[in-house]
Amino acid sequence: MTILNKILEKYLRLPFEITKGSQQGWTSTVFQVRDVEGEYILKVCEEPKYKEWLRKEANILEMAQDSYKNVVPQFIGFFEDKERAYLLMSKIPGINLTQAIILAENDEEKFQLIESFGTFLCQLHKQPIANQKIQKEWLDSQLQQAKIYAENGLCDGSLELLEKLNNNRPKLVKQVRIHGDCTTDNVMVYNDKVIAFIDVAFMTIGDPRYDEALAIRKFTEQEKEAFYKGYTRNKIQDKEFTYFNNGLYEFF
Repeated sequence: MTILNKILEKYLRLPFEITKGSQQGWTSTVFQVRDVEGEYILKVCEEPKYKEWLRKEANILEMAQDSYKNVVPQFIGFFEDKERAYLLMSKIPGINLTQAIILAENDEEKFQLIESFGTFLCQLHKQPIANQKIQKEWLDSQLQQAKIYAENGLCDGSLELLEKLNNNRPKLVKQVRIHGDCTTDNVMVYNDKVIAFIDVAFMTIGDPRYDEALAIRKFTEQEKEAFYKGYTRNKIQDKEFTYFNNGLYEFF
């Protein structure tokens, strides 16, 4: 960690302490960093695919617009060496929603958390998009990227599944601001309320049904009811849910 320590000295005040995080991601190794001024998260990726995703996340955090800056970590720094990519950001207080649901003392507390998630996501999807030209339909871009991943064996999805997705696209809807990987692992809870998004590499202008499908993918019927008390914008149809959750998400 000697080289890493020297790099971190550019961004943090001495002395600082690095420990492996209690919550680990699927695509990166996560460290908690503390200096005299605060706490931070350091994500480290080695595989080329995930290094690319980390670069995207760094760009999004660095260029966070007013619509994002209060609900995502603060960008501190991004750097690479021959083997790894590193992203340093502020630490969001609390725990992720997956953990919060497990730790809920009763159904009422659990349902309130899930309703808060629905409200938080709905607020993102309702935000206006000012002075932003949408260059390309989001689903086209996703399917093209899925093809690259499938051809190179970089995902669970197959070329046969991709063909089905291309031939059975859902009806177009208005594109909005989306998280792009909106599972319960990727939202943070503090004081019994969802307050922030993390893992924002795919945050963009896109189809809100993708967020919606991933948000409810592991919920029971009662939990879905709680979610839709907060998420009042739309209710995804069964075919749409299957297309996004059991289809497109297989490639990402």
